[in-house]
Formats: sequence, structure tokens, C-alpha cells
Amino acid sequence: MCELIGTIKDRIVKCIKEGNTFERDILKTVLGEVETAQSRTGKMNDEGVIKIFKKFKQGVEDTIQLLEKEGAEGDLSYLRVEVEVYDKYIPATMGVEDIIGFLQGKDLIINSKSDGQATGMAMGMFKRDGIAVDGKDVAEAVKQIRN
Repeated sequence: MCELIGTIKDRIVKCIKEGNTFERDILKTVLGEVETAQSRTGKMNDEGVIKIFKKFKQGVEDTIQLLEKEGAEGDLSYLRVEVEVYDKYIPATMGVEDIIGFLQGKDLIINSKSDGQATGMAMGMFKRDGIAVDGKDVAEAVKQIRN
């Protein structure tokens, strides 16, 4: 079992003791999705669990954006709190500006044949150094550096 699954289960127990049904229900939903994915693949690691958290977070953020765009009446704070719950389990990543700073002056990036090749090399550098980044942010940073 991966470490993050144990952390989630422990937090669910704490939420039950605290009477925090909102966070408990969110985590139980995520855990259900994790267990479903685990039953299909036969395994699950922390990276897979984090991907599930990101998927749920993106769905809620999309909902918030849509509701705000349509001028929805009512309080959306509960959705923002839900995003905060997901954020507790998603490691912080470098932003585009930090990525640019890290990659600035790297000949492999500048002299690559294409943005795609440069992005692949950059992702390899981040993975080698154990630095958490979002691929979309790396692609944007590479694009800015190469232009």
C-alpha cells in the first residue's frame, strides 16, 4: 500500500472524530476512486493518488469558473474549501517564472530542434533532480525561453 493511502485513511478517521463530515466525504470519494483504479491495475503508488486528487480538483475549479462566468447566484465558498482539501494532498510545484529561472541559459533547451524536444529534456532534468513541476508549466516556460 502506498503511503498516501494510509495518510488519507488516517485523516478520514480524524475527520469522523472531529465531526468534519465535509472533508470526510471528500476524502472518502477520493479513496473510492483510488480503490477502483487500484482494482483495475492491481497497484497504486503515491503519484497515482496525486493524479486522482488533481483530477477532482480540476473538476471543482472548472465548476467554479463556469458558475462565476454564468453569474450564478449563491455562495461558492464550499467549492473553494473543497479545492483547499485537495491542495493538502497535492505537492506544490514550481511556477512558470521559477521554471524559466531554472532553465535560463541551458544550451540543451535553447539549441533543441523544437519546443517539444526542449520540453522533454527539461522534464528529464526536473525528474532527475526530484523537482515537482507541472508539464504544462514547463511547456510554457520553454516556449517563452525559446521565443
